[in-house]
Amino acid sequence: RDNYAAYAHSPQRESLRKRTVAIGDQIVTALAENRVVLAYQPIVDAKSGHAVAHECLVRISRPEGQVIAASDFVPVAEQLGLVRQLDRRVLELTVEALSKHRARACR
Repeated sequence: RDNYAAYAHSPQRESLRKRTVAIGDQIVTALAENRVVLAYQPIVDAKSGHAVAHECLVRISRPEGQVIAASDFVPVAEQLGLVRQLDRRVLELTVEALSKHRARACR
């Protein structure tokens, strides 16, 4: 109480705030429009040169076709409290992908 803080305009701070808001909007829109996607990257055995597994990476696909890497939006999702919705969507996509994979393997 009786605490005061001086505000000093900072172009850098304003730029960061605008970027955070823009990325937050992109996350919300991507979730609503089902543009959160999974990308699979092979993990290759160094000796054999064969893929032994795949790493699953989350991305946001923009309407123009560009892809946003997780490192560009996950910190913002955490900061804005959107990470639970993002996690839920990733889990849904993972279960869906595993179901399709299992169905193909059973043929």
